[in-house]
Amino acid sequence: MRRYSTSSRPGFTLTELMVSLALIVFIMSIMATAFGAASKVVTDLRAANDLAERLRGAMTLMRNDLKNQHLDNTARRLSDTTWPPSAANNQGFFRIYQVGRPIDIGPAGADQTSIMTSAALHFTTKLSGLYSTDFFSTDLQSRILPTTPVRENQLVSITGNQQANVEMERSYQRTQGTEFRSQWAEVAWWLAPQNGIFTTPDAASGSPAQQLYTLRRRQRLLYDRATPSQVSLPWVALTDPSMRRQHRDVSIAPYNLTALAGTDFKVNTPSDVTVPAMRFGSPTIPANLVPPNSPSPATSLPLSNVYAGLPLNPDDPYGSGMDINDDVPDIVLGDVLSMDIRILLDSKKAFIDLGHPDVQIYRTGNPAFNPGTHPRGLYVFDTWTRQNFGQLDYTNPESQPLERWRTPGTYSCVPLYRQVDGTGNYIGSPILIRAIQVTLRIWDEKSNFTRQVTMIQEL
Repeated sequence: MRRYSTSSRPGFTLTELMVSLALIVFIMSIMATAFGAASKVVTDLRAANDLAERLRGAMTLMRNDLKNQHLDNTARRLSDTTWPPSAANNQGFFRIYQVGRPIDIGPAGADQTSIMTSAALHFTTKLSGLYSTDFFSTDLQSRILPTTPVRENQLVSITGNQQANVEMERSYQRTQGTEFRSQWAEVAWWLAPQNGIFTTPDAASGSPAQQLYTLRRRQRLLYDRATPSQVSLPWVALTDPSMRRQHRDVSIAPYNLTALAGTDFKVNTPSDVTVPAMRFGSPTIPANLVPPNSPSPATSLPLSNVYAGLPLNPDDPYGSGMDINDDVPDIVLGDVLSMDIRILLDSKKAFIDLGHPDVQIYRTGNPAFNPGTHPRGLYVFDTWTRQNFGQLDYTNPESQPLERWRTPGTYSCVPLYRQVDGTGNYIGSPILIRAIQVTLRIWDEKSNFTRQVTMIQEL
């Protein structure tokens, strides 16, 4: 008979098993926390990268607009000492619009920042080159032809030596189709509120909920051709106000600033849009553009952002109304917190906003832009005009000690030009803007992060 040992095999006790299980759970919790932290870091980095990519695309588009030529075919710059021009046929404009001044809202994220939502840029931009990519283009629902009905629906006959104008027209429109091309365009950048959409308040940093905006860009093509006075080329007769929607990507305006008769409109040239009333987002014509030699005092100014739709609708400055779907091509960026615009003067080393005292000395004594009477502050820089449109003759604004530019009583006037003494005589040099600084700030909903980027462009 075989005998077997009765000794037990060695093993873990219950206490040892419980301790080992606790260690396993503890190690797994550490690993889970580490993986969670790593996942959050990756998510935050992805959110920061997405914000940076969104900002980069918007700022690249804006920089391309700003670095192009803005004034005249001679490539005159805002920083030139010859500004403003002495000739009456200058082309293009540059406008900076600002309501109020930047305000600090306390820390947001890791940086102390200011919120500015009522600033806008509006200017002409010109491409150069000979290739198709060197032209702005848009597809119209109907062609703009030299024989388009004009005032009172009369047809213009183009014959003989005026046939050259038809040939010039072909450089802007293909023989077939409805594509319209031009190297000149007026471009506006502004913020429009996203109704009912705000950031998430952050109790830890003290950041309150902030209104969010969309960054908008509106581009309207100009017709860069001087035509004989006897040929109304290229007038666009719009018998139905809704027809203006068909030409929303072309800069059009009433044929006459002083008598808006019927519904006849023309395609603007770079020379036309030197007059503020001819541009996109401008007030109804001619009620808000005072004759240059009017003795009337400046009137109260609107205190809201005209480009954001108050008190005027920039999507249709002539009041016919626009389909909301037409706004989609204008949206460049969403969830924007602020757009801060500042300028660098010729004699300064820091970028400052239009409300800064160093800028306000150039408002030529215009009472409508006196911060004491308009505490919310409307500040506008505009290259203005030297055109003659009937009774609106601005060809020689410096012909009198009290220059004509300070007479118009609306935001269409130019408050920033040159210092004057107590009698209204000019002193010192005109304002010279060397460069512009634009700071955009956007927010990410998932991470509750904000990110901003600053662009500087010489003018």
